Amino acid sequence: MVIGVFKQIDNLFNRRPFLTKNSILYILNRVKNLEGRLKLMKLMFLLEHYDFDKNKLTNQKIIGNNFIIYHHGPFSFEVYNELLKMIKDKTISEEGYSIRSNINLDDIEKKLPENISKKIKKILSEFGEFNGFELENKTMNMLNIKKEEKSKFLGTPVEVIISNL
Repeated sequence: MVIGVFKQIDNLFNRRPFLTKNSILYILNRVKNLEGRLKLMKLMFLLEHYDFDKNKLTNQKIIGNNFIIYHHGPFSFEVYNELLKMIKDKTISEEGYSIRSNINLDDIEKKLPENISKKIKKILSEFGEFNGFELENKTMNMLNIKKEEKSKFLGTPVEVIISNL
């Protein structure tokens, strides 16, 4: 009984990195040679916080990654660490600003819950054509932060900002 409880707790903590990794891979498979970490980070932010039904940012996270305001807008150390792990273990390749998955889309699709894969498709349909800097501007506008005010918000959790929108 006690061992079962610890297993459930362990699964909860391991779920976020698993879903983060597979969401990144899913995005990279749907956008061949994605141009840069900045774009990937903003797409992951939108996956986490954008609500299509309400057409705005919310604090209803789909994976559980935490984002703060950083030099180029919303940034997650959790997402970034998963990205670095995958580069190191060659799950993904990075050449210049181009990032691509070395894992087959079919293998990833089986691992992701349907609600996440559907939301990624919507995010890519709505925001996929923008480059990283355009997405930085769009996400900062969604957060109602002007470029010249960004330094005042450095390190602030986006949940705090979204709560005050």
